[in-house]
Amino acid sequence: MKKVFVSCSFSEEGIGSLLTQLLAALNVQSIDAIVYRGIDDDRIRVGESIVARNIADIERADLVIAVMSAGYFGSPYCLNEATAAVREHRRRSLPLLAARWPSAVRDIESWPVAAQQFIRPTGATETRMWLDLAAGPSDNDSVRLLCRDACRALGIEYEDEPDPIGSMPLIKRTREAVSIFPVANRARVDGDLRRVVDRLAFFQERSTAHRFSKTPDAFNQMVGDLRSIREYGEQRLNGRAMSYLRLAEAVFTMCAARSSRADECSTLYEQARGTAEQVLQTGDLYTQRDAYVVLGNLALETNDPERALHYHLQASKAAHVMHENRLDAFADHPAVTAAMRTVSDEQALCPRGVSAYVMFDNLLKCRVRLLQRVDTREIDYRAAEWRDGITYNEPAHFGRYGSLMVFAYAYGGHLEPAEKLLSVLERSDDGCNGVHFETWRVLCSLVGDALAADGYDFDGCWVDAVNWLSKRADERQRENTHDIALLQVEGSRVLAALGHSEEGLRVLSRAVRLYPGSIRLRVERAAMAIRVGRKSGMAREDCLAATSLNPSAPESQMPFEESEGYREALYAQGLAFWYLGRETEARDRLTLSQADAESDYEVLVPGAFAAVRIS
Repeated sequence: MKKVFVSCSFSEEGIGSLLTQLLAALNVQSIDAIVYRGIDDDRIRVGESIVARNIADIERADLVIAVMSAGYFGSPYCLNEATAAVREHRRRSLPLLAARWPSAVRDIESWPVAAQQFIRPTGATETRMWLDLAAGPSDNDSVRLLCRDACRALGIEYEDEPDPIGSMPLIKRTREAVSIFPVANRARVDGDLRRVVDRLAFFQERSTAHRFSKTPDAFNQMVGDLRSIREYGEQRLNGRAMSYLRLAEAVFTMCAARSSRADECSTLYEQARGTAEQVLQTGDLYTQRDAYVVLGNLALETNDPERALHYHLQASKAAHVMHENRLDAFADHPAVTAAMRTVSDEQALCPRGVSAYVMFDNLLKCRVRLLQRVDTREIDYRAAEWRDGITYNEPAHFGRYGSLMVFAYAYGGHLEPAEKLLSVLERSDDGCNGVHFETWRVLCSLVGDALAADGYDFDGCWVDAVNWLSKRADERQRENTHDIALLQVEGSRVLAALGHSEEGLRVLSRAVRLYPGSIRLRVERAAMAIRVGRKSGMAREDCLAATSLNPSAPESQMPFEESEGYREALYAQGLAFWYLGRETEARDRLTLSQADAESDYEVLVPGAFAAVRIS
């Protein structure tokens, strides 16, 4: 990561606010900004010289930015930093970038020698690149220009539009937006702000471990931590930081709802919705776009695909406004809404800019859930962008975005272009050329949800598409067996819903081959075999295998890996005993699982309970 040393004086009102925005903007560009933060600066060890440490950081920096002001000219510390930067420029051509604060007179000749040399080296007639700044935090163009010039000096591409939620960890985004300088006129950093940043850092580390455990208590604890941090920083954080804290709170509340009991889910989802809607009213252009993304994901998760599509179209419209630079990034909700009205739904269905990858992903999920067709010309356009490396800015997105295109072609019944694009995806040599099977699995599960919930006209291309995806995944089963097995499960359910249980059984058997010790897979295949008929031998064999396995063993719960995996495995094993006529053992397992037979199992293994009871 490139390092930038920022040399400035905090003795004038407004510079602290400017630095707050500049450091956040540099962090979004993946640039590590270093600036002296007073007595709370954790770079400086006890007994270490402040001057020596700052000079050492300048010697290691890739760029030095100096904010020239009257206070800067009167500070021996600042002028010493300027001298050290000029020395490094002469020694190794260190790039220097100056910005003039309004209190600094325009006549460079009247500046101290060290400041003059920073702007114009001795003997040079050309002034090194610099720009004028406006006082106060409202001049966002100054921050943007300063950040852009820093990227140019470092030789990296400037991204005027940061990634939306989904491509950058939300807590990392929050930390980048947190003000580490007080808005008030103070000469040193407020220690409380430093503690807010430290608490966010600790939270980020702990959330990684909790996210893996996927338990309701873990997610609820994270929500509580975020709410506490937000309340603690109410008077200390800028608006964007507060918005991202609210969005993070909404996202983890959704996670808690997902892993909670049915009677708690609706309350938690409502809390998440209310928290995200607050951001729409109080956030800036970026955070409003991200709030629409969160609300769209929430609506899709709560089985409201029409509302989800509306929200994701709104997010895409906001991205259009950002991409075309129609509005200041810090515009309020009424201004953003007015600008979004100039973008049609048709335009929104063709996302633009850096965020197009995430937007297309979300819109495709909604349209698949609604069983809407996707125009082949639109996929062709997206595929061409994808080949050219447009609409995504991380190598890992290459595989995910390419997998989206492949699925979109197959979903529409266009298997030949799907095959060609799959070949292009796997021939790439950028290290991210594999199929992203989780993307296929999620989209396939949405097709299954739509078939289960809505009336539909039978279309044979869905059968061909699922069979094609299943075969291609089976051919690559050494790459990611976990996601491939789950894809086969979802594909088998879609085929069964379409009345093709025989083909569904064949697809599900591919998952069983990958995880022969999975109790749930065995019982689900037994239930599907019963539906097919003439397969009672296979059903009995699978149930016997399921009853011989230990439900507490991780391999017996694979590939599902959910927080309630043990209970679900117990329930499936209870059904296996029931089918075999061993009712005492069956009731024992069902009781231990603490699940209601008539309702819960339809969610865990759709249709299996009814099929076993009929048998």
